[in-house]
Amino acid sequence: MNRRESISYLKEQITNHLPGQEAHLRMLPYIRELIPLGKHIQPKESAVLIVIWYDQTFKTCVIKRTAKMRNHAGQFALPGGKFDIAEDQNLMDTAIRETFEEVGLEIDKQDVIGPLSRIYIPVSTFYITPFVAFINDKPQFHINPDEVEAIDELIIEELFISKGNMEVDVKGRTLSVPSYNCNNTKIWGATAMILSEMEIIWNRLIEKAQNQIHIEQS
Repeated sequence: MNRRESISYLKEQITNHLPGQEAHLRMLPYIRELIPLGKHIQPKESAVLIVIWYDQTFKTCVIKRTAKMRNHAGQFALPGGKFDIAEDQNLMDTAIRETFEEVGLEIDKQDVIGPLSRIYIPVSTFYITPFVAFINDKPQFHINPDEVEAIDELIIEELFISKGNMEVDVKGRTLSVPSYNCNNTKIWGATAMILSEMEIIWNRLIEKAQNQIHIEQS
């Protein structure tokens, strides 16, 4: 499959065949359950962006949040943030705007393939909608030092075979949680749960490509 066919297949899968909760549960930290949104809770709508590009192979990126951030300080995450009613018409606008504000990357709406499954985070009462975008050129990042300490570029196939566990400190307790551990980049919690859905979709793409090669060689 060429790049155009790959992105077209990803779009079809994202539009019609999201694994949703099945994917989220695979990377759910043992410290909590997949809690549904209660009627009494008014969640804060937010959005993040999985940016994909091709540079000899398919790549994506995560950011390391600064230690002074209010939520998830020092953790690896996807660029994104809270919906701003004054600036955003919808959550895709949020993902695009926040990505520009955090890493200086301008994403055109036409580059957005579509949304993944929403996920509710009870600790922060955020309802996160992830979006996936594919850009044709290698990104030129410009970090906002108030929010981002570093950007890690990751080869997608290496990321998705790097699953394991890591130890985290939660209120003075050291706990082992499922994570992606790629090139010393350790991703857990909500970000890992979001990437888990992308992993399932990506593996479908790899399987389809391999089947196509097999047919062509037969």
